[in-house]
Amino acid sequence: MYDNSFCSSFRNAKLSQGKKIVNHYIKTTDMAVKGKQSRRQKKEMKPMLFSAINYKLMGAGVLMVIIGFTAMYIENEVHGFISLYISPIVILGGYLTVMIAILKRDKDSEEPQPST
Repeated sequence: MYDNSFCSSFRNAKLSQGKKIVNHYIKTTDMAVKGKQSRRQKKEMKPMLFSAINYKLMGAGVLMVIIGFTAMYIENEVHGFISLYISPIVILGGYLTVMIAILKRDKDSEEPQPST
């Protein structure tokens, strides 16, 4: 009923089309991987925004703020000595420490200014 050569040629055409699709997919993924590698290689190392001492100061400041609010919560009294006097000073000190950590510049990282 059906011509056997027609079925085999149709099957071969489908197989070759599938191979083309697979080859195209492999080529595009290889190009994408190569592009990512070249971008990584071209990307320069950016210096850290802050130095280690800045991060340590920021951590200490955040810890002071947490301790201040925790002490205020633990006392649980509106007119208590700790919640009125000690905790606000600790919290303010924590915020000041964080601000100092952000604004502090290392002398080593400063670039020399050209004199005119």
